[in-house]
Amino acid sequence: MSVANTRITPQVANSKMVDLNFTVHKNISPDLIEEIARALHSVGGFGSIEIYVQDYSVTQITVRNIRKTKHILAE
Repeated sequence: MSVANTRITPQVANSKMVDLNFTVHKNISPDLIEEIARALHSVGGFGSIEIYVQDYSVTQITVRNIRKTKHILAE
């Protein structure tokens, strides 16, 4: 069993740098880490990402952006 140490430093929209250190006990490809980082960057303000795993493989990454609103329907 190998240990994968992957450190990426993506730049986020507000110009702050975020340092991510992934230490895991299974092989995770740099391509998957990059895809997850891109998904996180695409969340604007409010939202989430979902990572789906089937038979020990990532099969889907879903990005949800939430637009906050305030409308009073009745007074």
